Amino acid sequence: QKQVALLRQPQVKVETIYRLRPTVGPIDDPLERVLVTRNRTAEGLGLPLPAGKLALFGQRGGRRILLGEGRLDDHTIGEKVEIPVATATGVRASQVVERSEGRGPFRLTLTNDHDSAQVAEIEVPLGARPIGGGRLVKRDGWMLWRVTVPANGTAELRYTISAD
Repeated sequence: QKQVALLRQPQVKVETIYRLRPTVGPIDDPLERVLVTRNRTAEGLGLPLPAGKLALFGQRGGRRILLGEGRLDDHTIGEKVEIPVATATGVRASQVVERSEGRGPFRLTLTNDHDSAQVAEIEVPLGARPIGGGRLVKRDGWMLWRVTVPANGTAELRYTISAD
């Protein structure tokens, strides 16, 4: 009898986030779906990754469906890997300007029509300051609002942009 050794493919630990960099005026846009991991053995990778294309599939009704496509750049071991794969139809952002002074205040509302909570990262200009709640942290030349939008729910951030 022949023995066949089956190699189990390692599972790559990937976080799906929804990202947006809003303009300073009114918006009503879907967010971008981004796959995020780190090229380390602990995440199921740990080898130099060559550039190439990526297709993201899901399952619905027992059939594979294409969720999105993206492009992977070259990544060294240990490097953070972010791959935008699609526009998210179920996670949207709506922003209104509460006064017409160009620096806000702005009211940004995220909606999520999925049946599970979704993590969103919103990158606003460096001079942005939250009003009455919300937390902004500086990252890569932007102020970042990272929030978990509840299933079938909303999250809101009010902010201004200072002149300095």
